[in-house]
Amino acid sequence: MRKLIVVLAGFLLGSATATAQVLKIGMKGGINTSSYSFESFDLGDKHISPGSSSGVGYHLGLVMRISVPKFLQIQPELIYASRDFRYVIDSPGTLSQARFTVKRFELPLMVGFNVHAFRLYAGPVFHLASSVEKRNNQEMDVNYHHSDIALQAGVGVDIHKFFIDARYTTFLGNRYNQFSYQEFSSRVKVSTDAQWYISAGFFF
Repeated sequence: MRKLIVVLAGFLLGSATATAQVLKIGMKGGINTSSYSFESFDLGDKHISPGSSSGVGYHLGLVMRISVPKFLQIQPELIYASRDFRYVIDSPGTLSQARFTVKRFELPLMVGFNVHAFRLYAGPVFHLASSVEKRNNQEMDVNYHHSDIALQAGVGVDIHKFFIDARYTTFLGNRYNQFSYQEFSSRVKVSTDAQWYISAGFFF
């Protein structure tokens, strides 16, 4: 409920100021790359370690930009993002790879300024509802910590109604993932968890 209130508050803020400020609404989409790692551990008779840390996902969503005044910008967004996680599983006599896809809604709330066509901005990202999908046939489960608030910063350029953004995202505080296999379970501290977002979009 708290997260839903945050979403509604962000978009109501734009609606309430639309008559006094410059308001733009548009869409964006692009790719995101990840850097994710933890210290290897044992889960029953399996040894689990991070797989490729450069999995590529995608994102798309709605953008609202409020200029207050012209050089200061507030930009709430509602983004649907997909992200891959890969793990190496070393079992007796077998070496395999597990792959999970996490799909979730994100609410970035960016504040920044522009110099002519160029923009600098930063702000929090609230992670909302999410789902986890196994991408290959394996028995391990992973419970990701979805309630995190991340920090995001980036640069952008505007070309008439179109824009291009590059952003870096990092998480606040310690993060833990819960790995489970049969009756075995382990809570693992994540040492690296960051993302790059490359986006292109337009305003209506």
